[in-house]
Amino acid sequence: MVQQTDNQSGPALLTIYFANTAVEDPSSTQGQTIDALAPAPTASEKTTTIDVKNQELTQIWARFKELTGAQELAVSEADRQELEETKGHKEKSEIDRKRVAGIRQAKKDQERMLRAAKADVEKLRAE
Repeated sequence: MVQQTDNQSGPALLTIYFANTAVEDPSSTQGQTIDALAPAPTASEKTTTIDVKNQELTQIWARFKELTGAQELAVSEADRQELEETKGHKEKSEIDRKRVAGIRQAKKDQERMLRAAKADVEKLRAE
């Protein structure tokens, strides 16, 4: 859950919830900032926070891995193929979007020209 605030000077906190058995009490970190907007942990949870303000994604990810013990997995061949397919679909969608926008603009231009021509005919008839 993301909660945005108008307080731009305060920290931007990412709260991580752990089952009590998952890690050794990460919430006991010295100097930890408390995230007042995050839901309170249940009796079976512990929390820790990362201040992500002005941090690069790689820094956030490194800190997250350090706190959670998470490990990066290599992308499987099936996932790699799916990513390539998705990339191909996005590229085709962009081409199609431009083509359809061109068709719509041409139709609008034709309708505008037709209205102008009809107005000219009406003007000539009125004279």
